[in-house]
Parts: sequence; C-alpha cells; structure tokens
Amino acid sequence: MSVSNFFNGKYILVTGGSGFIGKILIEKLLRSCGGIEKIYVLLRRKKDNAPEERLKIITDYQLFDTLKKINPEVIKKLVPICGDLAKPKLGLTEEDTQTLIENVDIIYHGAASVRFDDHLRDAVLLNTRGTKEVVDIAMQAKKLVTFVHISTSYCNCDRFEVEEKIYPAHADWKSTIRLAEEVDQHTLSILSPKYIYPLPNTYTFAKSLSEHVVNDLCKGKLLATIVRPSIVVPSLNEPIPGWIENFNGPVGLLCGGGKGVLKTCYGEENSTFDWIPVDILTKLLILITYEKALSNDIDEIPVYNAAAGEKTVMTHKELMDYGRKSIWDAPYTNLLWYPSCSMVNNLYKFYAYFLLYHLIPALLVDGLLKAFGRETMHIKDFVHNMILTTDQYGPEQ
Repeated sequence: MSVSNFFNGKYILVTGGSGFIGKILIEKLLRSCGGIEKIYVLLRRKKDNAPEERLKIITDYQLFDTLKKINPEVIKKLVPICGDLAKPKLGLTEEDTQTLIENVDIIYHGAASVRFDDHLRDAVLLNTRGTKEVVDIAMQAKKLVTFVHISTSYCNCDRFEVEEKIYPAHADWKSTIRLAEEVDQHTLSILSPKYIYPLPNTYTFAKSLSEHVVNDLCKGKLLATIVRPSIVVPSLNEPIPGWIENFNGPVGLLCGGGKGVLKTCYGEENSTFDWIPVDILTKLLILITYEKALSNDIDEIPVYNAAAGEKTVMTHKELMDYGRKSIWDAPYTNLLWYPSCSMVNNLYKFYAYFLLYHLIPALLVDGLLKAFGRETMHIKDFVHNMILTTDQYGPEQ
C-alpha cells in the first residue's frame, strides 16, 4: 500500500491548523493524499471571526493557490471545529466531541503557544493540559488509527546530546496541571524560575511535560508517535519555495537587521543552530504516520528528532553574513536605520550597545511620536527584543 492510498477514506483531526506548520501540513495532505474524506481543523473563535471565517482566511493564503488549480473542490474537505486548547475538554460542544469520537482516524496535535515568555500558568494550561485533553479525545475515538504529537527538540535543551527517547520528567505533569489550575498567578510567578529549572523558559518546560502526557496515557493503549522538530524555517520547495508567514526565529533576526531595527544581540558568533524546512517536516509527519500505523505496535511510542543534525550545520556568523549579502541584493523599503547587526558574547558590552543603538534611539522616536500626539511603541518593542535576545542566546542554553 502506498502512502497516499493509506490516507484514502480517512478522517483527520488537526490542532494548530492556523499555525505555520499546521497550514503546510493541511495543504500537503490535501494535495498529495487526495483520497482523504475530511480534515477537521480545531480553531478557536478569535475576536469577531468565527472558525468558519478563520478557515476561509487560511485557505485564501497564496499557499493554497497550487492546490486550488489542481483540485479546487478538495478545499471542501476542510471542516472547522470550534474549540480552544486552553479550556477544559478543549472548549468543545458535546455534539462536536461526539463527531470527533465517532469519525476520527488520525490526529495531528500541533497546537501550542511558542512564546518563551508565557506565564507558567498559560504555558501549562495550553501546552500541557491541552495535550492531555487532545489525548483524551484520542483515547475515546472509536476508529483511531494513530496519534501524532508534535513536540520540539528543545524540550530537552538542558542536555548536551538529545537522543530519540523520553527523558525523566522535570516535574509531575498531573501535579503541575493542578498547580496551574489552583494556585494564584502571583505565587506561580515567584515559584516559576525554581520550578522549571534547569529548563530556561516555560515553553520548553511545558512542552517537555506534554511528551510525558503522551507517553503515560498512550503507551500500551493506542498507536502514538512523538516528533521533535528543531527550528522550523521557510519551505525549501513546496508548495512555494521560501514560504513564511511569521517573523519567529532566525527569520525575525534577519528581518530586524535588514530593516535597521535590530543592531545587536547577545550570543556566540561561532555557535551553531539546527533548523528544518517546514515542507520537509510535513513530509516526515506524513511518512511517520504511515510507518507507525503499519507497525501496529502499541507497546512503544517512538520519538523522532526531526532535525538536520550535522548535515547542514551553520553558525550564527554565517547566517548574518548571508543576511548582509541578501540585503544588498534585495534591500528592504522604509528602513528605520542603516541595516547592520552584530552579535557579542560579552554581556556588559551587549548592554552598552543596547543602550546606544536601541534604547536611546527608541526614546528619541517615542518622544517625537508623543510630541505629535501619536501612540508610542518603540520602547516596548526594543525592551521586548532585549529580553528575547538574551533569553534565546544566553549562556544557559
């Protein structure tokens, strides 16, 4: 049986369908596995947009143009389900819950908050308890073939080498969920640094616990897989080479430097980082689903590190050099300042550069905005940038 034939007649649930990976995954499934019966997309109501409207916005992206030319009718296989990962029982109605339980064959759980500076409560309720709620649906699903949990390579960033296995938990996930539900926010803020240690932020901590949720609840009961992508970057080839929808990770640093907003960041130039193109990741997810389903082994939950490893190693210096070259080949419009960015490994030097190139200019710009009765913004943005650059590239990681 071929991979595409395996998906014939299948009902699929995708959480995180409005995210970067989710959009590419949905497009790839519809384009390459046309025999799929339906794809349920879990979407929360956002501002004034109902899930149906949000799904229409998603499929109007240029990303889906190739699919629409090949088979425009296949878009009708997408079915929005109104829910919220941060709420108990995913905020689903009884009718929608029953629909999923009766029909779903495959679940891709990719929804998560990827903010490093989330409060511990928010990170745990969304990333850890949310995973438990999705697993609860999987456990009840009458036709379930397999469950795929999208984790992150960095949930074990306290280790020098990360193997494809589940490591001992830094905390008990059941107790942590109870803490997030019952302890007041101020107390959690005080406890957070010690509680999540040695992990550097609430994101990696909550995602680490979510792996244990999947392992503890699914092992021996259903076919499940954990996939750990590293830094997910723009697509390599399909459906559009270089497609990106956000400014997270290295793309944000390059854009910040190109616009003249980011002048300095804290880190080691010769350190390397790992990334994987989003279209390669989605192909891996589909192949892993196929392989796990055929194995029919419920006693083991395989872990896949979806990372480039030593195949495409690049240092931060090389990345910035490529960025500088691309700025001259295709310069940005509406520059804030002359485009350049440096990385320093001395914290005191970094703060000096930050004051000189970020904070003082921000004060001047905000002063002018305030003088003309405009809303100020630069101080908040620059301070947030300082927090992120020191958090992501600090010596603890």
